[in-house]
Amino acid sequence: MGRSRKKPSTSRGRDRTAARDLVGQPRETSAFTSPDPVSSRVANLGLHQPPPGSDDALTLPFEFLRLGATRRVDGELGGTLDELDARVFDFTAADDAGSGGPTTYPYHVAAVELGFRLPWLAVCARRVHQPAHRLYPGRRSLDLLTSARRISHDYRLYADDFGQAGSVLDGPVRAWLPEALSLQIGNRPIVTLEVSGAWAMVAVQAEGAADPDALLAVLRQFREKVPAAWRRRTG
Repeated sequence: MGRSRKKPSTSRGRDRTAARDLVGQPRETSAFTSPDPVSSRVANLGLHQPPPGSDDALTLPFEFLRLGATRRVDGELGGTLDELDARVFDFTAADDAGSGGPTTYPYHVAAVELGFRLPWLAVCARRVHQPAHRLYPGRRSLDLLTSARRISHDYRLYADDFGQAGSVLDGPVRAWLPEALSLQIGNRPIVTLEVSGAWAMVAVQAEGAADPDALLAVLRQFREKVPAAWRRRTG
């Protein structure tokens, strides 16, 4: 007690501080909390509502968006961030109705183009609560190794090729993952960080308000930390 805490002096500490600032100080208007879904969201994020009939979040190449027997997207906004395509939206999956009615799984989601291509992988929560379910049923998974080769007890790694996935998550990404996955965004932890081809997405359960800027910050940091050998793969 009585000892002062040092400010982060490394790039990893700066990333953590920036992301936590976004989470801890949500803006009054955002894609997930705004009372005015048109003017204030556009001003805050630089994104816009797609023309009627042209919203296409469900066509993005993520297995997460195939969850459930039925799926719905609400409040989709799109545009460009850092000259790359970006989307934020609410995603609700539902299982067929049983005796108690359908079981729904609501999420807040952000997705961005990477500017390069990566093999499919997902860093996914071992257990998803309220209601409990699996995000990638039928997929094989391995223990997720984080910095210092420690095993995460909260997340698993899903991949088409675990060797390639380990290469993508090597170095700076592996050191950054524990901090990113410990964030509370809208009082909820990240349930999945999925990468598919030229896109990446992150999702949290929609149990309350969440600032999409925080989700986008996680994706921006991930993109910046991908090893250089993978960042050159644009084909």
